[in-house]
Amino acid sequence: MKLLDMECAKCGHKISENCVKIDEPILRNAIGVLKEDGVYAFFLFLGFKKKTSTISYPLFEFLKNQPTLEITEINENHLQAIRERLSNNLNKLLFTKDLLERVMVYALYHLRAK
Repeated sequence: MKLLDMECAKCGHKISENCVKIDEPILRNAIGVLKEDGVYAFFLFLGFKKKTSTISYPLFEFLKNQPTLEITEINENHLQAIRERLSNNLNKLLFTKDLLERVMVYALYHLRAK
């Protein structure tokens, strides 16, 4: 059994390794969008911002590796995959939101610790 908190910390660390201090406002804004508007808006926000593939790609890989979410294939149309897998199950959607919040907070803390 994997400890999800440690998996979140690893993903957050991976994101922070690819970011620079300039990206801190993007991380903060992304956390705000996630908390206020949800998972789909969060990924739309990251897609809208430039240079956020260093943030979004590790997140998609992280979600893909969570067997309870059943997101097995994430390709260039990752928003569609997330929409299809999470739109019918509120528990999975809220669980995903909690995981993403934790990953992003860890990424922010790792970035500040640099």
